[in-house]
Amino acid sequence: SRLLQWLDDTEEYGFEEFLSTVYMCVTFAALLNVIDFAEKEISDRARALEDHLVDELCTQTFKGSIIAPMGRVYREVIYPFCQGAQSLINRIDPEAPWAYGEGWLGFLSGSTYRFPQGMKERMKQDISCRCTSGNAAIVLEKTQDYCLTSVESPRADRDARWENIRSGQGEKVHTHAFTKSLNECFHGTSAFGPGIYGYQQHMWYGALSPEAVIFANHPGATSEQSDMRPGYWYGNGVMPAVKQVPGKVGAVYRIPESHPIHFTHIYCPRDRFDRVLKAGNWLLLKKDTGYMGLWCSTELTPFDDTIFHCELRAYGDDMAYLCVCGSTEKWNTLEEFGNWVQSLKPSYCRETGTLKTEDGFELHYQAVQDDTQYLL
Repeated sequence: SRLLQWLDDTEEYGFEEFLSTVYMCVTFAALLNVIDFAEKEISDRARALEDHLVDELCTQTFKGSIIAPMGRVYREVIYPFCQGAQSLINRIDPEAPWAYGEGWLGFLSGSTYRFPQGMKERMKQDISCRCTSGNAAIVLEKTQDYCLTSVESPRADRDARWENIRSGQGEKVHTHAFTKSLNECFHGTSAFGPGIYGYQQHMWYGALSPEAVIFANHPGATSEQSDMRPGYWYGNGVMPAVKQVPGKVGAVYRIPESHPIHFTHIYCPRDRFDRVLKAGNWLLLKKDTGYMGLWCSTELTPFDDTIFHCELRAYGDDMAYLCVCGSTEKWNTLEEFGNWVQSLKPSYCRETGTLKTEDGFELHYQAVQDDTQYLL
């Protein structure tokens, strides 16, 4: 059956719309019905996947809110504490923010399913890890002071991806594998790569609290009033190169001339931080016991649309970002942290598409050509 095919596939590769605070809720509710009404062997498999789903979301929870790159996301990405899956997190830890989440949690009220042990503690642990889901490689660094998380673009072991069989004929058309492949071709990819056209995938986050978050994206429209997908704050018209190492994440965007949107922008709600300083091309931020520094190779220009004091635009077609995190445990003041990040001396070479720092961080943009990402 299709259910068994889906179970086989998800057990092997993980969830395609990984960590989505919208669609993981739908999957959670559907799995509850399988757990409660399927025969025991299938029910047990569904229960194990449900435990895995919950563990993934709790692993990515920082100070009570899910901070994660995602396989599919909407505008709530700018307000992590308001995302639908927060109702699940709040059920595990009542001190965490709650959100309605379209009522899917009602399935849990009459279910035999119980959350795995240790999830509340999992949310509060320091974690540094790399895992895969679908074709995505997810990197997380979570401490008591900050959270930095991203997807690799391209994935370091890109050859390990599952095979897209969209071009296949005959009986393959009636399989889960074909449906999954067709979905990837028009909006569902988790095979991230520089230069691939995106949909609603979220690439990276830096956070000092659930409100004090930053990220960059290449929007699909010039205004929040648009209903385009990718949207103004969610998804990317063209995917960047992304690389994360301890304490740092870098991103390089190169927008083709044929694309109608010729800027990228940063979501940075400046009023949600305790302090904000500007030092050259660096934006320095403090919240509670955490620091963040954001560098851009292009001058950042404040812009107000539907929300105010939250947007910084980088106009042009070729730019690099570097986000660096730290703690008051190491630097007493924001100025001290600022002196350190400036000593990194990041540079971006447009001729080669290479972002470098003095301490050895390097990210090179190499456009990926992948015909499985389009309906041909």
